[in-house]
Amino acid sequence: AEQCYTTAAVMAEIRDAKSREALANTLRTSLNDIIIEQPSAESIRAVTNFSKKTGDYRCLSAADVEVMALQYEMDVRLCGGSAEHLRSEPKGKLGAKVRPLNKDATNAATKTGAVGSE
Repeated sequence: AEQCYTTAAVMAEIRDAKSREALANTLRTSLNDIIIEQPSAESIRAVTNFSKKTGDYRCLSAADVEVMALQYEMDVRLCGGSAEHLRSEPKGKLGAKVRPLNKDATNAATKTGAVGSE
C-alpha cells in the first residue's frame, strides 16, 4: 500500500504483537507508516444515518462506523469537498424472497436452538 489510513479505535483493537505483525505483513508496510486519522462528526453522522436506513447500524461497532466515516470523508475530500456523488438514501431493496430449502430441517434446527434462538 502506498498510504494506509485507519482510526485510533482500530489500532486500539490490535493489542498483541503477533496481530500487529500480521497486519503489517498484510499491508506490506510498517505499522509506523499507517496514518491514523479521526473522521469528522459530520462524516460519522452521515454514515450513521445511512446505516440506520439500511438496517445495518445495530450490527456495527463504533470502530466500524469510524472506518466507514473516514472512507466517506476521504472520498469527499478527493472529490473536491462535495458529497453529491454519494448516496444519501439506500438503493431500492432487491425484493428477493428467502425461504428454507428443507422445512423439516429448519424446524428441527429451531427446536434445538441452532437457528433463530437469541
